[in-house]
This record gives sequence, structure tokens and C-alpha cells, in this order.
Amino acid sequence: MYKSIVDLIGNTPLVLLRSLSSNYNIYAKCEFFNPGFSIKDRVAKYAIEEYVKKGIINSDTTVVAPTSGNTGIGLCLLSKKIGFKLVLTAYKDVPIKQVEKLILLGADVRLFSSEDDANSEGGYVFEAKKMCNNDNYFLFDQFSDELNFKTHYNKTSEEILDSLPTQLDYFFVAVGSGGTFSGISQRLKEEFPAMQTIVVEPNGGIIRSHFNGEELDYIDHNIHSISGSFVPGNCHIELADKVVSYPDYIYSEGVEQVARSEGYTIGSSSGFVVAGMLKYCKEENVPEGANILVIFSDNGISE
Repeated sequence: MYKSIVDLIGNTPLVLLRSLSSNYNIYAKCEFFNPGFSIKDRVAKYAIEEYVKKGIINSDTTVVAPTSGNTGIGLCLLSKKIGFKLVLTAYKDVPIKQVEKLILLGADVRLFSSEDDANSEGGYVFEAKKMCNNDNYFLFDQFSDELNFKTHYNKTSEEILDSLPTQLDYFFVAVGSGGTFSGISQRLKEEFPAMQTIVVEPNGGIIRSHFNGEELDYIDHNIHSISGSFVPGNCHIELADKVVSYPDYIYSEGVEQVARSEGYTIGSSSGFVVAGMLKYCKEENVPEGANILVIFSDNGISE
């Protein structure tokens, strides 16, 4: 018997996608098996439990986090177990259904203008940090908190290594908060030094420009959970071997291909990575039989 829904977080399956492509061995870490249906449950659990152990967070704490997505859902699950108050900040253009879901789960959601830069006054990240000048307030910033990175380096990666039947040649991933990309890349490269990490991002994102040392010129796109308007502190770009860009609309191709070939749904960011991976493999003549890892971060239920 489980004492809390939080105890269900982690130990998600690694699945060989036999039907998606006959040319490659594609392994998917299916993070939608977490109780909040996404990989962000891991980050919330690992980080918050670490801060509880250190005495930084308790039932009298108000935790503030700049997020309106899956991280918010994960933090809601933890708030139920530990009893802390939860304030989430986000842009006003967040879908109302997502805001309603977070409120239903007990969060105090505060919205800010999308016309303001996230890290400038009036922006949702800046305002979250400002709130934490108050006593008993604690900022959990997934973009810069190193426990995000450590979650995936220490936990997610070890589960992958325990389940893999072979070495890896490629890891295809997008950059959201940076923790998944950086934490898994670093740990797997220690195990498989020849493995290449290929970051896939929508046209308009700034990760490719950051990788190439170019001026960062963000153009809005339609996959809001990845490639935002700033480079997260948890994005250790030196771990990428290549960063490739494709139109954002190809995400639907990936979602449809996985649904039709494998029989389950994935979210837009995962669909985008799948579609980008297949295009890259064709364009770059990736050898047949290559062993490839992708992360199915969620099943799109929060979109």
C-alpha cells in the first residue's frame, strides 16, 4: 500500500518503440506514468523533499514558483503531503483550463502581463522572486535551482541505465527548464562517452543561437513548454553536440506517428522531439541500428 500519491513518482517504464521506425532502436522513457502525468513530478518531489530535510521548507512555508504547467502540478502534489502553501506565477495568456486545474489542486495562481520580460519588473519570474522577500516565503525556480539538474542526474538517468539493454548512440531532447537535458546528458555521457546529445528546438527559439555563440533573438512559437525567451541556468549547453531547429508545427506529425504506431498519446513537446529526431536521422544519414533515447515528458493532458 502507498501512503501518499507522492510515493508513486518515479520508476517509470523505458519502452522500445518497435513500430515507430524499423531502422533504429528507439527507447522512450515514459514519464506520463507519474501520478501528475509528467516528468516534472520528479523535480518537485526530489527538490522539495531535499529542502524539507534541510529544514528550509515546512508546513508554515509559502512556496512560490514561476510556472503554470507541469511543475505546478507536481508542486501541488507535494503541497498536499507536506502542507505548505503554494503560489504559482504565470503569464496572463496561459490557457484558462490550466489555471483552473491548478486552482482546483489548491494553488494560488497569480497572472502577469506577457508583454513584460519574464525576468524584468512585471514579469512572472521577477514577481515570483520579489514575493520571496517576505518571511517564510521560499522561491522554487526550476530554471536555476540545481536540484532540478540533480533530479535527472541522480534519479532519472539511473533508472534509464538500469533498464537499458545496450549502449546509447544518440539522445534527442528539447530544452525547457534545462534540467532534463543537462542532467541526463551529463550522466549518460559518463557512461557512453561517444553518445551524441542532439537538442531539438522550434524555429524562433534561442538555444541554437546560444549554442553557436550568436545574438539571442527570440521569436514566439507555439510550443510554450520548451525554448522560452531566456536561457535557463540549468541549461549546460556544452553538453549538446548539436542544436537543430524545425518549424513548430511538426509536433503534430510526431504526436500522430506515436499514436498510430505505438498506441498512446504524447504531449506537443515530445511530439516535436520525435518528429525532429526522425527528420534529423534522415537528413544526417544516421546509421541503421543506432540506439536512440527520447523522453516522453508528458501525455499532453495538461495542454
